[in-house]
Amino acid sequence: MIRFVGPFLLLATVFFVPTPARAWSDDGHKTACAIAWEELTRTARGGVKIILGVDTKEQFADSCIWADEFARENPDTASWHYVPVRPRRRSVDIERDCAEPDSCALIQIERNIGLVRDGPADLDKSKALKLLIHLMADLHQPLHVAQKKGNFGSDISASFLDRKTNLHDVWDSELLVEHGVPWEVLGTQLHDAISQEQREAWSQSAPLEWANESLDIAMSNSTGYARYSSVVLGERYHEGNIEVVQDRLSQAGVRLGYILNDLLD
Repeated sequence: MIRFVGPFLLLATVFFVPTPARAWSDDGHKTACAIAWEELTRTARGGVKIILGVDTKEQFADSCIWADEFARENPDTASWHYVPVRPRRRSVDIERDCAEPDSCALIQIERNIGLVRDGPADLDKSKALKLLIHLMADLHQPLHVAQKKGNFGSDISASFLDRKTNLHDVWDSELLVEHGVPWEVLGTQLHDAISQEQREAWSQSAPLEWANESLDIAMSNSTGYARYSSVVLGERYHEGNIEVVQDRLSQAGVRLGYILNDLLD
């Protein structure tokens, strides 16, 4: 059973949530979903195929990027992809940081789990499932769970290996681009490297804990989010953080697989 720390309380307080760039590149989302696909039981995979109308891992991975296009067409849903932590706080508080109704990735993950599991018989569950599989990866992108300084890194200009970008995009895509491994191959490599001990440990925690993992990474010195308004990053930064990116994608994939097995098996 999936554990949420809560219940989530949707308070009346409204605060501004910036609208930064998307989380993970398409390849990042597809990598996490490729790992999740391999984690599915036969029954759960059959349920996914029916709900999404897919037959293959590649088609499932394509479904995992739908939510970004949906957000571009519906800008009011941008906040669903983030957890905006208040300044000087070093842990996520759902009542404080997700106070606006329907806001924040944590609220939306819980909501869409409920729709997939308990939605009425006539509900088209494909939208809920496509949001869930996307937002699970978003929650594991460190700069999507961060103090709001610098617009989740989008306002922190960066030069990464002489390429002009921003810190958010470095974590979304540039680290993976520099790694240079296609998502199909990377997903297989990462899945094959996951131990049973890791699988069990990662699956027995809760979404709030996963958000706090991302926040810890975002606010660490090695990430640079809390330290700079602009930054020059080189190969040392890539070498120091590509393993973190791979770990977060692996954790997202295993945890998504666990949730889908719980929902559909």
